[in-house]
Formats: sequence, C-alpha cells, structure tokens
Amino acid sequence: MMKDLEALFTPAVTEVFTMMLNYPVVEVKMGANDAIPKNGELQLASAVGFVGEFTGVVYLHVGVELARKFTCRLLHMTEQEADSDEIVNDAMGEIANMVIGYIKSRLCESGITCAITIPSIVRGSHFTIEPVGIDARRVFLLTCDDGQFWAEALAKEDKSK
Repeated sequence: MMKDLEALFTPAVTEVFTMMLNYPVVEVKMGANDAIPKNGELQLASAVGFVGEFTGVVYLHVGVELARKFTCRLLHMTEQEADSDEIVNDAMGEIANMVIGYIKSRLCESGITCAITIPSIVRGSHFTIEPVGIDARRVFLLTCDDGQFWAEALAKEDKSK
C-alpha cells in the first residue's frame, strides 16, 4: 500500500500547488531514512491523517516565511494581509487537506477505502515528529521558486484484510 501512496503523492502535491496556488513544485528524490533538516528556522508542520484499510498521516513541513507565501497565493492576499499566525495555520491546514484529499480520492477509486481527519498544525524550531507503530515512512523534498519544503508520509497497513 505504501507504493500506492508514493505513486500518488507527487501528483497530488504537483496538482494542488499548480492548480490552487499557481506555484509549480518539483520533487527531489530522497531515501526512506532521510531526515527532515532542522536549520533553526521557525517551522510549520501541517498534518492530515487517513484511516481505514490504509492508515497514516501526511505532514507538510514548511518554513513559516514560505508558508506565508503559500498562504498569500492560496487566498490571493498580500503578505501584509496574511500577517497572522491563524491565517497561515488555516491556509496550510487547507493545503494539506487538499493534498490528502487528492490521495484519498484516488485510493477510493482503486477500491481502497479510507477517511481523512481534520488538519492539525505544529509550529516550532528544532522539533521532530517521531511516529510509532508504522509500517512505512517516506520523505519527499519539494522545491519551488521561493525555496524548499518537505513532506513526510507515514503509513500502516490494516493486516486484518
């Protein structure tokens, strides 16, 4: 099932960022054990989980300044208008929701049922999200004109099926 998620992830991010933000992104290949760099910059991690035959979570790890730029593109605002953490958090939660919604839709089309959770946001610097009880983890480095960000997909297959 992780192969399904891997195959869907890049098209999901590419479509969401291109269609909804007019922000083309390119994936840079990373290994399964590559760590998400911690450079001390204030980071925002938006997460949406999925549960069902295939359970997991997708995190988008973005520097706060790049997250603000994404927010401006999504909401058609200036950086001065997108001046609150709440606006940026909401926008990044919605971006994560759109990415996982794309993935969920394609999984359901292929007969793999799942539901998605509401988005959540974590902010800070030098933090690590350490999942337990997963079968697979993949890290995706993504680049755009204004910088780079990471996505992390964690999954556990329902072994009772």
